[in-house]
Amino acid sequence: MIHCTPCQDTDRTVGMRYSLVRTVRKAHPLSKTGWKKLPEDVRSAAILQAAACCFVEKGYHSASMQDVAKAAGLTKGGLYHHFPSKDAIRDALMAQFLDLDRLGLTALAQEDATATGKLDRAADLLLEGLATKSGSAPRFVAEAVSCSGPTETVTAFYAGLENLLVRWFTDAQTAGAVRKAASPQVLAQLYIAVLDGAQIRSDITGTRDGANPLHSFLDTLRWQVGG
Repeated sequence: MIHCTPCQDTDRTVGMRYSLVRTVRKAHPLSKTGWKKLPEDVRSAAILQAAACCFVEKGYHSASMQDVAKAAGLTKGGLYHHFPSKDAIRDALMAQFLDLDRLGLTALAQEDATATGKLDRAADLLLEGLATKSGSAPRFVAEAVSCSGPTETVTAFYAGLENLLVRWFTDAQTAGAVRKAASPQVLAQLYIAVLDGAQIRSDITGTRDGANPLHSFLDTLRWQVGG
């Protein structure tokens, strides 16, 4: 999950405001004095984290490079040293955000677990990994794409996710754990639709607690076994 505070903050350190990766934050407090000593990938990741918060909070159109620089604890010139434009930040952020490896799904696919176990675990990984404190992933993705964002990144992500789900639903049906009333592809598409719907609903209601609806969806399929 992306944790944000308002991008208008004037705190002195990025590390105090943004939790990109807990281990990175503990090992590399992102103070202004130590910024140049940090690895390039850590600095870029911190900037993208700040940008994500600003884009979600203010909207891509309204957020400026100055807003992102301020949130990241940098000067505007310092920000341009890492990214030449707001579009470049958006494209890098989309590629980072919509990544099956980051979400843990590539590793999950290699685990020695049942297909239904993988579907259950993926439900938690997806809802947590695609969540933002300030808004839903579908809204964030939709706005980015509407601003001439990298549609191929979004298409590739959903295609890759659907392929994994189709494989797991196929295995689950073969094992008799899921009823064969619908094709694996249809079940995979329904799974993704429930995921997106859950995020949008949380965005509208402002609540992110409660049972994961993907588990209820899977439980319904299990309940139908033999029906």
